[in-house]
Amino acid sequence: GATVHMIWRGTAGGVGLQYDISTDHGDTWAADQNVPTAASGNDRYGSFSCDRNTGDLCVVWDRQTTDDDWTIMARSKIGGTWQADVQISKISHKEQRNNYNSPEVFMQGSKVYAVWIDYRDFPNQRVYYNTSIDKGLTWNVFGVPLNTPNTKKSFRIVTPPKVAGDEAGVVYSIWAESRDSNIPQIYGRSISNRSGEDELIPHNTSVPS
Repeated sequence: GATVHMIWRGTAGGVGLQYDISTDHGDTWAADQNVPTAASGNDRYGSFSCDRNTGDLCVVWDRQTTDDDWTIMARSKIGGTWQADVQISKISHKEQRNNYNSPEVFMQGSKVYAVWIDYRDFPNQRVYYNTSIDKGLTWNVFGVPLNTPNTKKSFRIVTPPKVAGDEAGVVYSIWAESRDSNIPQIYGRSISNRSGEDELIPHNTSVPS
């Protein structure tokens, strides 16, 4: 409708992650708000998902804890009120393997799904995910692995994972990953039904993806 949500990272004076809302298609905007409870220049690379029926939203973002340590944070705005910050990932040390990590989030009614690149299994990079059933108020501990390299080395996730779903409750994530080679391939896996392993998306084996 006429409501527009926006988040961005302000860099002046180490402001960090910001949020604003417009209720007239973007013609006018309210005052900027801090997404984290305490504004910090260490909060960056966020994304959000919105429930169009209620206007509730959930934001996830990367938080740099020290020079090389990172974790994933989440915060929900429910009924127009910001809730408490929640740490949804363990702190991981990434050894400068990627310059950034952009977590993604998908909201489906009261269920929320977040995916990100995780470095806790160093030297392997992994795709992790976490879920919430109360719009992001509480989460399933610190997340679980999504990709399943098995005996192969998952040494580089070359693109941040994406996540989406449909009205039937199916939720799926894709990402690009290098396994045992420098050639990245596109993989995907269902989050709503994790009985199967991840799958290679391109089926044309004549050229790499």
